[in-house]
Amino acid sequence: MATTKRYISLTGTSYTFPVTVGGSQKFISLSGAQLDYITSNSEIQEQIEANKKFKRGDIGLAEGNKAAEVAPIPVSFEPAVFNDPTTPQEAAAVLRAKPYLIIHTALKTPQAIAAKAALVGASFPNVSF
Repeated sequence: MATTKRYISLTGTSYTFPVTVGGSQKFISLSGAQLDYITSNSEIQEQIEANKKFKRGDIGLAEGNKAAEVAPIPVSFEPAVFNDPTTPQEAAAVLRAKPYLIIHTALKTPQAIAAKAALVGASFPNVSF
């Protein structure tokens, strides 16, 4: 019996990318309110897990296979304080770099930057959000 897996966006961004299944191309989309994609097709699972977005940590696996019952597997970072940034744009630059690699479209507003910083444990005491 095939295992059902639920893939989720760990960046808060929707993703769409191609996979090849049975010789034909199909597009996988992590979208909607849950930013997820659920499948029991092992070919699709292998291709998602081989995708650079999965390997980079932008996409991850969630426990369970139903959107209503599942919470994302948390990505943990060591808490860090960054004193040098003084603007939201400078804080966003830190969040786009390693180890966070948060996609720029998730950092469009000062509020979004502050939310992502809190999510990964990054603190910017000299930035007014």
